[in-house]
Amino acid sequence: MNLHRASKKPDWEKLKARNRNYWQRLAARTNGIVTPGNVISALGFVLVLVGLVDIFNDQIFRGVALIVIGRILDVVDGILADKTGTKSPLGEAVDASIDKIEIAAAIPVLVVKSVLMPWQAVLIALQHIGNAIFTGIAKLRKAEIHPSTSGKHFTAAQWVAIAFYGLAEVLPQGISQVSFLLGAIAFTVSVLLGAKALYGYAKDALA
Repeated sequence: MNLHRASKKPDWEKLKARNRNYWQRLAARTNGIVTPGNVISALGFVLVLVGLVDIFNDQIFRGVALIVIGRILDVVDGILADKTGTKSPLGEAVDASIDKIEIAAAIPVLVVKSVLMPWQAVLIALQHIGNAIFTGIAKLRKAEIHPSTSGKHFTAAQWVAIAFYGLAEVLPQGISQVSFLLGAIAFTVSVLLGAKALYGYAKDALA
């Protein structure tokens, strides 16, 4: 999986100005704010939020579709950052922050609309809070820490579960049961991946 993951220096700062491509020059002029990865991250963020509003307004199928597209863009942003040589600490922080904001916004909506059970929402929240705590500890100790592949897989599995649970609310009965089962499987996988990610962050933070 391509991660929007950077070293301590932005990619473009490793090159002389005359050797930078168009996107690297644009990134340098905007202090890393305007990059293909950041633009795609922002677009995906908006789509997820609009999708959550749709779910809240009982437009579940459209909401799930928008969330799926938005989360696909979360993969595309890292690929574009890598291909254009515009990975940076800022881009990495933007990507990670968007992931956290999206799940924080999703949990209350999904519980209110009965897409998630309260205990599932609590478990999701605790795993993300744990990751954030160990990331904070690492930064206080000035230890290098980055979003992990298992962390990305953990988040992706959660959104897959949410999508299947959401579709189970609107699909015909027979199909909805299959969708619910797939959601339960994805949720179980996400819990296991979340435990692995949490262990990894704890290990990096306390090493």
